Amino acid sequence: MRDLARPLLNMESQDDFNLCGLPKAARDTYTEKRGIKKLYDWQKQCLSDQRLLRGSNCIVSLPTGAGKTLIAEVLMLREAVVNKKSSILVLPYVAIVQEKIASLSFFEEAFGIRIEEYAANKGRRCHI
Repeated sequence: MRDLARPLLNMESQDDFNLCGLPKAARDTYTEKRGIKKLYDWQKQCLSDQRLLRGSNCIVSLPTGAGKTLIAEVLMLREAVVNKKSSILVLPYVAIVQEKIASLSFFEEAFGIRIEEYAANKGRRCHI
């Protein structure tokens, strides 16, 4: 059984975020604003999986802190920047939603995309 949590070395020499079609600016934003310099092997595999790049779904089941959310973020960013499509990230608690909104705000500025919070009493409402 291989170690899924083994990080890649020398991410600077390999543009792993480019595997899913994101511009270099995405990697730079993750490195500069979020301090993410390395991806795990399983994350690189996931980002380069042609089924996901064609829009197929997947389920990732790993322990807390293994890096699942990063992959969701990168794939959602790809949809917004490359394919000009919307995505939804569902999280279990309002506090986590607010934390994620704050951490993704850098991408709003860098790529001109809109990130909205739909939690508690925030977000657009449809009046019936």
